[in-house]
Amino acid sequence: MARDDWGGTRLTPGPWRFRSGPSLLAAAALLTTALAGPARALPVTGQSVPSLVAFDQSMQDFMGQWGLGAGVLAVSKDGCVVYQRGFGTWMWGFTPLAENTPMRLASVEKPLTAAAIRHLAKAGRFDLDDFVFDRGQPEGGLLDIDPWPRLLDYRYSEITVQHLIDHKGGWDRDIFGDPMFKAIEIAESMGVPSPPGRVRTAQFMLGQFLQHAPGSKYAYSNFGYMLLGLIVEQESGRRHDEYIKHELLSPRMWVHWNELEMGRTFRGWQNLREPYYVSKAERDNVYDPDEEVPAAYGSWDQESMVGHGNLISSAVPLLRFMDLYTMDGTPITEPTDNNFAGLLHGTSTCMQQRSDGINIVVLFSEHNAEGDDHLGWMMKERIAAIINGGGLSWPSRCVDGNWVDLSGSGLGFGGYNDPFPGMGSAMATMGDGGTLHLRSGPSSWTGTVTRRMRWDAPNGPVRVGQLGAD
Repeated sequence: MARDDWGGTRLTPGPWRFRSGPSLLAAAALLTTALAGPARALPVTGQSVPSLVAFDQSMQDFMGQWGLGAGVLAVSKDGCVVYQRGFGTWMWGFTPLAENTPMRLASVEKPLTAAAIRHLAKAGRFDLDDFVFDRGQPEGGLLDIDPWPRLLDYRYSEITVQHLIDHKGGWDRDIFGDPMFKAIEIAESMGVPSPPGRVRTAQFMLGQFLQHAPGSKYAYSNFGYMLLGLIVEQESGRRHDEYIKHELLSPRMWVHWNELEMGRTFRGWQNLREPYYVSKAERDNVYDPDEEVPAAYGSWDQESMVGHGNLISSAVPLLRFMDLYTMDGTPITEPTDNNFAGLLHGTSTCMQQRSDGINIVVLFSEHNAEGDDHLGWMMKERIAAIINGGGLSWPSRCVDGNWVDLSGSGLGFGGYNDPFPGMGSAMATMGDGGTLHLRSGPSSWTGTVTRRMRWDAPNGPVRVGQLGAD
C-alpha cells in the first residue's frame, strides 16, 4: 500500500474552524476594497528597478482595477532575476507584503511534478511506459492500492505513467467530477472520517468506472497528478517537496530551501510568511462537514493535493525552474515558449517561459470568484505586452536573495524591506544555497559557516566579526 500524506498522520482541525457567519468574509472584503482602489497606491516592497518602472505601474493599475490586496511579480532574464516586488499587504491591511512571500501555487505545481517524475525515470527507478497500478498483470505496476469496494473497470491495469503526465489516464472531471474536491462525499461513501486522504481517495477511484479508455483522450486530471505525487514519494523515499528541492531545484542552483515547501489547509497551520487567502464564499469544512469555513481554508484538503496543487513557493524557485525545464518537465534543449496557470479559491498564479530568455511569474492571494477571468494569466499578459513593445533597458544586477540588517533591526523575514535582524537571526534561518545581502554597517557576530552560501554587500562596506575585512 502506498503511504498516505505526512507519513500517515492526519492533522486535527485548526483554529480557523467556525460556524457560518458573514463577519469575517465581510471584513476581509471591506478591507481589501478600501486598500486596493485605483485612487490609492498599494505598498510596494523589494528593490526598485527604475528601468522597469512600467512593471510597477502595470501591477498597481491591475490590482486597483480588480480590488486585489496582495500580489507578487517577478521577472528573470537570461537566468538573472532582475525584478522581484511585492504589492499590497500581508493580511487585511497590516504589514506590506514582502517580495519573497511564498504563496499557494495551485496547478502551477504540475510542471514541477512532471519534472520530478522524469528525473526519477532517467535515474532508472521506473520507465514512463510502466503501469501505474499493480493489478496482477505480468508486468506488474508501481502502486499497490486495493480498490474499494472492488475493481469494476479492468482498464485500470492499462494506465501508464506517461498517460498520467499527458492527462490521458481515462478520468474526466467534466463527467464524473473532480475527486480531489469531493472529500466529504468519498469519506461518507467509504464510511471513514473526512478527509479520506490520498490513498483512500485512490482506493475509491479504483472502484469507479473510467470515463475513457487509457491513452485515448486528453482530459485535465488533478487526480492523475496526485497519483504522480504518490509515485514520486514511493520511488524516491522522500516527501514530494523535499525531492524537488534536493534533486530539481537544489542548493547547487542557488535556490534557498525555505522558499518552497508543502502547503497546509488552515491558516493556523500555515507558514507564517504566507498571506491571507481571500475567500468570497463559504463552504463545508472537509474536517467537520457540519461547519462552514471560508472556501480557501478547509473546503478542500490541502495536504491531499500533493502533486497537483499542494506546494507553496516564492517566485524565485519558479523562475529557476523555467531556466532548466519545459512545462512538461523535460530539460530544456532549445528556447521555448510556454505558459502554465493555477487557480483555487484565494489563489491565482501564472508563469510564462519565453524563448527570448525572459521568464515571468505572477502570484495573487485571491481569484475572481464572480467570473472566469484568470487574474494571474491576465496580469502576465500585461507584462508580456510591455516586454514585447520593446524599449526596455534591462538591468544586469540580480535582485534575488535574502537581506540582513547588521544593526539588529528588521522584521525577520529576509525581504528587502523586512530584513533579518542581525547575522545571528540570518544564520539561524539560512540553509544551503542561500544568497545573503548585507546592509551597510558593522556586526559583532562571529561563528562558523558550514553551509554553501553567497554573501555580498551591494549598498556599501560592511564589517563582520573579528576579521574586520571590508
